[in-house]
Amino acid sequence: MKRYRIIIGMTSGLLILTSCGQGESHRETVEKSDKKITVLDQLEQDGKIEVKDVQDIKGIRAFQFWNEYNVIVSKENKQFHSHDFGSKEVYAQNLATYNLKNKSTFILHPSSEIQHAAKLSPNGKYLFYKVAKGEK
Repeated sequence: MKRYRIIIGMTSGLLILTSCGQGESHRETVEKSDKKITVLDQLEQDGKIEVKDVQDIKGIRAFQFWNEYNVIVSKENKQFHSHDFGSKEVYAQNLATYNLKNKSTFILHPSSEIQHAAKLSPNGKYLFYKVAKGEK
């Protein structure tokens, strides 16, 4: 019984020591027919984020990136009649893309509906969203 506890203690200690060094880098070995390649990925320890640019866009709610320069947004579309939500008068909110470089918007599906909660599919081919219907 005493021997069993010693083995468990030594094994636990060895596991703790080997796991402590794992946080610094990730090591992966790839074996080819004539050589062995070790790939090391350095992981960030402090978790800090570097912000390069901040843009304040009035009247637009951003959901997620479409690609590197375009963001999926919801924008008020005044070409359609407004909806009555209680005492407030609300114009249709349509999904659009906002280009961060030239600051232009392109409405994806013009409609009198209020489109929101946009989600891009993992492969980037489909855009899913919810529609809120108001009183006309």
